[in-house]
Amino acid sequence: MSRIKSWLPFVLLIIAAAYIVSHSMRRSNEVTANAPEASGREPTYVADDATWIRYGTDGNPMIRAQAQRIDYYDDRSAVLTTVVVDRLGGPQGHWHLEAPKGTVPANQQRMLLQPDVNITGETSSQLPTTIAARDVWVDWDKRTISSDQPIRGNAPNRAVSAKGWQTDFDASSIQMKGNVEVQYDAPPRR
Repeated sequence: MSRIKSWLPFVLLIIAAAYIVSHSMRRSNEVTANAPEASGREPTYVADDATWIRYGTDGNPMIRAQAQRIDYYDDRSAVLTTVVVDRLGGPQGHWHLEAPKGTVPANQQRMLLQPDVNITGETSSQLPTTIAARDVWVDWDKRTISSDQPIRGNAPNRAVSAKGWQTDFDASSIQMKGNVEVQYDAPPRR
């Protein structure tokens, strides 16, 4: 009986270790199966609940992207899930973008937000704006946010639809592209 008592802690330790290894392997397989894009390749690194900041040449933050998960690959591409992108700082306007998914193509300096992107912002003339778009590109080199897909936009007393749009990071200009329709409601008289 004393022999069993002396071996019992070791047996329990081995059983516990086997359970932990088995459970972590099962969890690893679940995470891989639920990865946002099963491309058949493994990411170089994975970051959960991540914040990524792109700095300008002046050293100030230019863009902040937050994601539930970022998979980063050797070719400098990335896949992001549940993405929020903010244009930071400056006296000009700002932008806030939200999308279920983002991808950075290999060796490129831009991110594609998909499928449906909700955009809110304030232009340099302090005009609050909301835009609903699909397939929105955030281009760090050109310092633009754009889409060639149909959009709907709203600002106080006006609404717009177009085949596409583009704005600069500073929100100093917004360009609507193709079949632009604008509805303007005159402010009520006082």
